[in-house]
Amino acid sequence: MPQLSVKRGLIFLMVMAVMVLPVLSESAAKKKKSSQGINITAGVTTVEGIIENIPDDTISVGGKRYKIEGVPVFKPSGEQASREDLRTGTAVRIFFENKVINSIVIYEEVVQ
Repeated sequence: MPQLSVKRGLIFLMVMAVMVLPVLSESAAKKKKSSQGINITAGVTTVEGIIENIPDDTISVGGKRYKIEGVPVFKPSGEQASREDLRTGTAVRIFFENKVINSIVIYEEVVQ
């Protein structure tokens, strides 16, 4: 009988390894993206960075341009902010849902 439970234990460990390893590697890939200023959680993606430029209805963050026309802007407290609060050198977090920007949170200006 002890050999049977050892075999079951080994089979259980092998099955868990097959099921858990892909999840761990996917999680590691997400963490790698996260360290580059991009976070992914359940369909919501965020990009964090410093505003580099504000031409027309777009902002440049991390070398990429994002169209912000009609996108609500908030302070970290949740209070509504205005588009005029978006300035070059300001730290922002851009929230996407299904690849569409749904809000921007502004933080204080970063000394450069």
